[in-house]
Amino acid sequence: MVGWGLHVIRFWTAAERERVGRLCKLLIDCGRCDFLKTKGFSSRLTRYVETAVTLENVLLTAVPSS
Repeated sequence: MVGWGLHVIRFWTAAERERVGRLCKLLIDCGRCDFLKTKGFSSRLTRYVETAVTLENVLLTAVPSS
């Protein structure tokens, strides 16, 4: 399985790998928000700086639901 994954990555462009990486991060962050909702929180994801500055630009905030 690892060999197959490396084989696919070699054929992806840098832009494609970046897009997949961003989608993976979004999937993980959405899972975190869903988990927080099950624990009684209201959560949200906010982009706080341009991607030209940093790719790590998503802030997860959560407050107890009323």
